[in-house]
Amino acid sequence: AHSHTQTHSHTHRHTHTHTHTLTQYHDEYEIDKALNIRGLEDVAKMGIAEYNKQCRSIVMRYTLVRRMDHWIDFRNDYKTLYPWFMESVWWVLKQLYDKGLVYRGVKVMPFSTACNTPLSNFEAQQNYKDVQDPSVIVSFPLLEDEAVSFLACTTTPWTLPSNLALCVISPLCLSDNSSQKMYIMMEARLVALFKSHSEYTWTGEFSGNTLKGKKYKPLFEYFIKLSISGAFSVVVDNYVSDDDSTGVVHQAPYFGADDYRVCMDYNIIQRDSAPICPWTHLDADKNIIKWLKDNGPLVSSSSFKHSYPFCWRSDTPLIYKAVPSWFVRVEHMVEKLLDNNRKCYWYGESVCDLCADQSHMFTARVTDDYEEVVCVGSTAELEELTGAKVSDLHREFEDAFPADFIAEGIDQTRGWFYTLLVLSTALFGKPPFKNMIVNGLVLKMSKQKKNYPDPGLIVQNHGADALRLYLISSPVVRAENLRFKEEGVRDVLKDVFLPWYNAYRFLVQNFLYNESTASVSDNIMDKWIQSFTQSLIQFFRDEMGDYTVVPKLVKFMDMLTNWYVRMNRRRLKGESGTEDCMRALETLFSVLFSMCRLMGPFTPFITELMYQNLRHLIDPASVEEKDTGSIHYLMLPHVRYTLVICFIFWSTLGHVIRDRKTLPVKYLLKEVLVIHQDPEVLRDIQSLQKYILEELNVRQLTLSTDKEKFSIRLRAEPDHMVLGKRLKGLKSEELEIFQRTGSIVVDGHELRLMYSGTPSQYEAHSDAQVLVLLDVSPDQSMLDEGVSREVINRMTCSKPGHLVPSDEITVYYSSQPVEEYLDKVIQAHTDFIFRAVVSRAPLTTTACAYVNLRVTLKDKQQEGVVLLENPKHDNTLDVERLKTVCCSVFGINGVPVTIFSGTTGLNTETDLMSLSGKTLTVTSGSSPADVSSSDSLLCPYVNMQLMNASPAGEFHSSYTSHSFH
Repeated sequence: AHSHTQTHSHTHRHTHTHTHTLTQYHDEYEIDKALNIRGLEDVAKMGIAEYNKQCRSIVMRYTLVRRMDHWIDFRNDYKTLYPWFMESVWWVLKQLYDKGLVYRGVKVMPFSTACNTPLSNFEAQQNYKDVQDPSVIVSFPLLEDEAVSFLACTTTPWTLPSNLALCVISPLCLSDNSSQKMYIMMEARLVALFKSHSEYTWTGEFSGNTLKGKKYKPLFEYFIKLSISGAFSVVVDNYVSDDDSTGVVHQAPYFGADDYRVCMDYNIIQRDSAPICPWTHLDADKNIIKWLKDNGPLVSSSSFKHSYPFCWRSDTPLIYKAVPSWFVRVEHMVEKLLDNNRKCYWYGESVCDLCADQSHMFTARVTDDYEEVVCVGSTAELEELTGAKVSDLHREFEDAFPADFIAEGIDQTRGWFYTLLVLSTALFGKPPFKNMIVNGLVLKMSKQKKNYPDPGLIVQNHGADALRLYLISSPVVRAENLRFKEEGVRDVLKDVFLPWYNAYRFLVQNFLYNESTASVSDNIMDKWIQSFTQSLIQFFRDEMGDYTVVPKLVKFMDMLTNWYVRMNRRRLKGESGTEDCMRALETLFSVLFSMCRLMGPFTPFITELMYQNLRHLIDPASVEEKDTGSIHYLMLPHVRYTLVICFIFWSTLGHVIRDRKTLPVKYLLKEVLVIHQDPEVLRDIQSLQKYILEELNVRQLTLSTDKEKFSIRLRAEPDHMVLGKRLKGLKSEELEIFQRTGSIVVDGHELRLMYSGTPSQYEAHSDAQVLVLLDVSPDQSMLDEGVSREVINRMTCSKPGHLVPSDEITVYYSSQPVEEYLDKVIQAHTDFIFRAVVSRAPLTTTACAYVNLRVTLKDKQQEGVVLLENPKHDNTLDVERLKTVCCSVFGINGVPVTIFSGTTGLNTETDLMSLSGKTLTVTSGSSPADVSSSDSLLCPYVNMQLMNASPAGEFHSSYTSHSFH
């Protein structure tokens, strides 16, 4: 939603809360538990108005969204308990009713005994658990010969009192040798009754049609009268399986969809007739098994483990039960549904009628006694029918329909998505949305198993932005499941946010940035990062509709921090001059400013922090938005196509060689040799010479198109575990073909090609386009420089000292033993170390500007040194003040003096600072007494740096230089 706002699109941000249907059963359950309400009778005693009030009181119990920075309009929210929303539901049902799509019927549906309501098929699929259930084999004696019995297996003994038929396929008949009873069953379940073949005798095999219509003795006599209509007889249907059944399935039509269908086909029950349910609860299993055992029908009893559906709200086992409900006809519009599916890139395999009625207290009941059915479509219509005043609030949705996009978990593919599609197709004949964001699920976590990190602590320790980016870049956004790990959030903080923030810290200097007037830098790295940024902006604009931009943003962050900033540190610190420093800072600012606008929807907190500190550097004239108070008010940046260029980094190939030879980058190497057939590519590489040398830490870059000149040959190195020695005989011509085409298959195996050169000092690596040779034989001077880089690497005082990269520091060190190898390396590389850490170079003269003074008065000469400024380089002296100092220091009273530089007298316009280090003469005459004096310092001196400590012993980061003489 945020990213659409950035493209000048109007976006609704209304928060919403579901308070009807089973979605809010959890709250109702809490109220029932708190108020000790056990049924509808207790609700009636309390009064519906009071009960609704109690339920409403906990609707908004959980409202913590601001810490995760959900940009939501709370003032204009909607809840399904609002009358205007309920009216919209009535309107929908009225339209469906008028189209003849609403009917009342009886269907076997998943039923929650805890919630006392049927569930839709997709709700029943949401919570499966492995459970241990009973498995019993029960005998049903034939009426014509009670010595012969059908054996039926069931895992729901509580449904046996509702048995009305037996369904078979092709069973066999056998005799139990111990009891002499005759049983009819399938061979697949013989192992459940007999341990060996000697315990039974096979007597024959029957087809299902042979047994069809046979009457049997019912276990219970609750519905004995139904035998007149065909109950308690054998029926045949091909849904019966012999995989794990006796081949005889007992039929309880009001507790199984197949049972219901089969009994309907045989006219044992009538469509939409009242259900026959003497028992409706799993708790009856034990009592029924005991009765079967005591009265003889129980042949075998055991238990088995299987997957079973549970209510997703109450977490209690579901039963399948015939329930009178209101339904929306769907089966007739299957083709239209599939057509609309394809328009919104959603696919369905099968459909069934949609249940529109749920019957627990907190839902909206469709009707009461069903004696008179009137479908009401608005509050105004209800007022006319009832004579009671109802708030009249109407819908305005046609302009925003279908929705641009919706978002929900993958578990709602057969839930909310399907329901919206059915209703939209039935009402308007078109899809309800244009795009879908299907989220995966965070896999269940358990505090007991210690794999449940507290979300509050995650946010407190790592920040909401890190958690947001971890989830956004996880499989969850690709409709896949995620096993949440705190380490993943920590890695986002370490790998993305800290480098990003360190890049931002370079922009502490004050300069005014105007995108429209900023000059284009000639630096090749500036051009590259700007080109990369513009390509990213274009990609963002093109691909945001497909919700695939976050991985690219994270990759760009790595390129910015680990390539551009790292390779341009010296420029950003000002070591290459003020003008080049400003070009680098302008480039970095432009990139970071664009990144803040792109990343704002995903990492709102850190982008807002950066923007609030950067906004004072932005020229207001360069910003098109009127309100610039927040990064989230700014639009996406425009693509500046003039900055888009294309070239490739080849340095990574050199890193592969260093890693292979275990040569750290801090150790200098002599040469990197790059070989490519295309001179244009080599020119591109040449333009990057400065950065390649620095990145690979080599002294020289050599480019060539002729690999023969360096005795380069191709050789095959087989994977010895797979290929063995037989592949070493490949010819050079075959390997040349491999190099050109990029692939070769030899005996079904894949080859690895490696380059080797005759000169032993070179190590080679290639990406099939360019060949890189690295001289890996360092001399002693290179090893010494590597040691100096190790010294630099140990200087990590910037964080505890709260320093920024451009701060100058003073380094103090000692090495033991003195005058040994390490000390000599440091002495030899002092300048290099100073440049690397932005240390102040040793002063070769006084820390302050000064002049030598030779005073000649009345044939008396005096001399000395006067500082022209204080140690902070301000409060400088002019000519008049210098005369005053001279008279005071040398005791000249009442005599006007003149100061000369050479033969030129100084006046009030003379810039004394330009004469620093010179020898001046002072006399009372009109010409100098002596002009042959040298400019060497007349007094001995020492420079000293003072670090003033606070009372707590913490050193200030400002350093002052003084001269003493």
